[in-house]
Amino acid sequence: MKRQIKTISPAALARRIRPGGAIVLMEVVFALSLFAVSAGVVLGGLYVSVRTVNHMELESLAADLSVTVLSRVQMADELESVGPEGFEGDDEYLADWTWLAEVSDTQLPADELEETPQLKQVEITIENSAEGFSYSVVYLLRDPAMDEEGRSEPALTNAGGGR
Repeated sequence: MKRQIKTISPAALARRIRPGGAIVLMEVVFALSLFAVSAGVVLGGLYVSVRTVNHMELESLAADLSVTVLSRVQMADELESVGPEGFEGDDEYLADWTWLAEVSDTQLPADELEETPQLKQVEITIENSAEGFSYSVVYLLRDPAMDEEGRSEPALTNAGGGR
């Protein structure tokens, strides 16, 4: 059995094509473009959220490390500037982190100096060179070398005392 190939005239072909076919094609193109735009918005939102979580993680770790540095500064006999130094230990995660503690006098007005003990300003800067991240925080600490009345305390000596 042989198949016969029918030829269709252009007029017959025009009658077979539905008149609303172009509208359906436009609807499909419009739906695909809406899908592409919405997918781009969702992917953009995911990128921003991942970047924000990474920044929050760095900031949280830097805040914890600044408290560690503040403890080191407070344990010293004098409040003095220290750093920049890296963090000690075998933790590779802290290999790119450095810290700097800068101690300076506060600039309080003269009338407030009589009412409060002498305060020192301690600025702690934590940096991560690999991420290009820097975190800085300022604390006001009482100068351990001053007594309650703002006078310089004498150095502690071995005061034995017998008569």
